[in-house]
Amino acid sequence: MKLNSTPYSALLVEDDPLAIDMARVAVAESCPELDLTVLPSVDAALAWLRDGGTSNERMPHIILIDLKLPKLDGLALLRTIRNYPAMRNIPIVVFS
Repeated sequence: MKLNSTPYSALLVEDDPLAIDMARVAVAESCPELDLTVLPSVDAALAWLRDGGTSNERMPHIILIDLKLPKLDGLALLRTIRNYPAMRNIPIVVFS
């Protein structure tokens, strides 16, 4: 599948190195045009989203969240993201 010229981006919030490697391989093989950002924790994801939220340049088109993350879980991240008006319309997939 070839994407059009619009650059697409995804944010993966995952702490498991094996899952991260599998995601990167899947993106490289099936959709190399996708800009995949991987962050290992809720804190890192929130900081990254807040920085991008002011410019909309780095806002992902989709967010993939591992349910079981260290410290705060994926549901806490989901709730926090939905409280930001600039991020409310971003599709989110939560997995475990």
